Order: sequence, then C-alpha cells, then structure tokens
Amino acid sequence: MSTKLVMKRSSMQMQVEYERYVRYFTELSVTTVECLIISVGSTIYSVLSLYLLYRTLSIDILSVKCNADQQFSE
Repeated sequence: MSTKLVMKRSSMQMQVEYERYVRYFTELSVTTVECLIISVGSTIYSVLSLYLLYRTLSIDILSVKCNADQQFSE
C-alpha cells in the first residue's frame, strides 16, 4: 500500500513538473514571437520613415535646383 501511494505521489509530482515546464516553454515561445513581431514592425517603420525622409529631401533639393536653374537662365 505504501509503495502504491509513493508511486502515485511521484507520478503526480512528475505530471505537475511536466505541466510547469510546458507552461514555461509556451510562455517563452509566445514572448519570443512577440519580440520578433515588434522587431520586424520597428524595422519596417524605420525603413519607411527613412524612405519618406529621403523622398521629402530629394523633392526639396530638386525644387531648389530647378529654381536656381530658372534664375540663371533669366
């Protein structure tokens, strides 16, 4: 009887530890996925911001150049 009780307790303890590890790794993988999503999102945001900044500056530079060309041609 005592051996059965000990085996039952140890199997329940192993099941609890297994569930704890599964929960830990599930939370870890969710956290990793969240970090990856945030990293990819911030990278896309940075690239778009730099592209829009480049477009804005190139338009300003082109308009200044066109104005300078018009002034020299007059």
